[in-house]
Amino acid sequence: MIEIGEIAISLNRPAPPAPPTPAAAASPSPVLALDAYLARLGGDRS
Repeated sequence: MIEIGEIAISLNRPAPPAPPTPAAAASPSPVLALDAYLARLGGDRS
């Protein structure tokens, strides 16, 4: 249960802002930019 609690706390914690990348800024789709942003945060979004 301790591990689950730590995971819940880490999910509720605000993520640190990722440095802007030229690829994300030049992305024609905000969805692709968001997907890249989540990928940089290490999130598994499919």
